[in-house]
Amino acid sequence: MKAVKRKNEKNDSPEQALAEFYEYASPAQARWYLWEMFKVMVTGSYGGLDAREQSNLVYFYERLEGLINAVNLIREKKNQI
Repeated sequence: MKAVKRKNEKNDSPEQALAEFYEYASPAQARWYLWEMFKVMVTGSYGGLDAREQSNLVYFYERLEGLINAVNLIREKKNQI
């Protein structure tokens, strides 16, 4: 699987990315968004979402991508010590 990387991911502050993620979604909300994304992928029911729901899922994905990048940066820094 080839990862899609944002151009400026190395310049992002991991702390900022974590804060942005949790400002947008609590852990319970994050689980709900993940479940909705999974259901859409498995059932192909993308057309059943209104424009706002679609937009929310895309925005959540972007925040999730930032969270994954932040965790990776923290892991890389820890391994350099």
